[in-house]
Amino acid sequence: MAFDSKEFFGKIKSGASSAASTVGEMGKAVGKKTGEKVELVKVNSKKHDLEKEIDGLFLQIGEKVYQHSGPSIEKAQFNDLIAQIDEKYTQIKDCVYRAAVLKGLAICPKCGWECEEQSAFCPKCGAPIPAPGPEDTSGE
Repeated sequence: MAFDSKEFFGKIKSGASSAASTVGEMGKAVGKKTGEKVELVKVNSKKHDLEKEIDGLFLQIGEKVYQHSGPSIEKAQFNDLIAQIDEKYTQIKDCVYRAAVLKGLAICPKCGWECEEQSAFCPKCGAPIPAPGPEDTSGE
């Protein structure tokens, strides 16, 4: 049997091409997973920043109450700060939802527990978990 160099090198080329394709696919998967992890860190950082801003707003309310010298305090003087706090809590809820999506989890609408996306009911409170919708890729 004679050595067929053309066939031999053809097999090597085919094997190398297949390996390169596999490595390329793996690289894409790793890149996607890394991007998701980076996005998760950004979302968690934003949530932390919002929590610190809420702490600052509560501090402002406390200072106003402390400095108040009258017999009663009108809640209306805090409406702007309360509205800002409410808006930040809404933004935090959005961050929690986005983080859950990035982790492949669902959030219980009743208690806020992180549940497996395929769960029909929350393991903590028993509330039904809505079926997952299309993934939000807006990234805010």
